[in-house]
Amino acid sequence: MIKKVEEIYTKRIVKFQEHIANQILTDSLHFIATYYISKAPVLYKNRFEGEYTPVKVGDVWGEAWDNAWFHLKGVVPESWKNKKVVANLDFTGEGLIFDKDVPVQGITSSSVYNKDFKRDIYPLFEQCKGGEE
Repeated sequence: MIKKVEEIYTKRIVKFQEHIANQILTDSLHFIATYYISKAPVLYKNRFEGEYTPVKVGDVWGEAWDNAWFHLKGVVPESWKNKKVVANLDFTGEGLIFDKDVPVQGITSSSVYNKDFKRDIYPLFEQCKGGEE
């Protein structure tokens, strides 16, 4: 009976280790980013009517309750071949990710219900080839 319990716990520990290993970001690079800011919300169809400005990590892009459209570009390094690639996106607010013309995932940097809650990871490639844009 003890042997069976040990096997169960060992399997759970191994599964947990595998799960955690997939949650750790091991390497990173920054997107080339531009944004278009507005005091009022801008419809999706009008997102290219404003002037886009370059922005980099750490820049303050607006004031509380401002709205913005961000355009992000990047290339997966060849050295990341066969790795899972995700986008880690924290705009200090809420957002919606679009892929082409389709909304695919909401993101947020916090929650009033749980101070530790974040949804800022978006999967890009489950197993990349390297060189993807």
